Amino acid sequence: ENLRNECFTLMQASCIRGDGTAFPAEVSVCPLHLSTPHLCFFIRDETVRRQADEMLLTEHNALQNASSAIVVIDMSANIEYANPATARLWDHSSESGLVGRHLGELFLNRDDAERITSSLSGEHYESSGVVVAVRQGGEPFRVGFSAACNRDSDGNVVGAVLSFTDL
Repeated sequence: ENLRNECFTLMQASCIRGDGTAFPAEVSVCPLHLSTPHLCFFIRDETVRRQADEMLLTEHNALQNASSAIVVIDMSANIEYANPATARLWDHSSESGLVGRHLGELFLNRDDAERITSSLSGEHYESSGVVVAVRQGGEPFRVGFSAACNRDSDGNVVGAVLSFTDL
């Protein structure tokens, strides 16, 4: 019915291989106007994509449910991601209020952010230490941190991933 109204239709399906095993597929069907009507089927095996989606979901849930505060920053030390534990540790109502802020805003000494990020240069891809942080209400507290370079799919450093523990 969809092919009568559109030039193609796209659907998710479960297909069977020649050996009898099933695989998830995306199927595109379009009419071919030859001397007699034909349908052309394009079938794409989505096994790898679905496995990748499941892995991403697992990783996302792990970050969201971690008891340690986890922050991802860009090369300018701006926060791109903060998990719920980060919001709790710094007494913020939600992690979204931290995104876009400079990492230094979380510390008593803003320069500690520069010290952490610069420690990840050269051959040093990991760093750890202790800094004094400041909760939203102004209360200082000590946190242990562990930082590592964050890389894109080509291996280029695009920032850092930091985890914090309230000391």
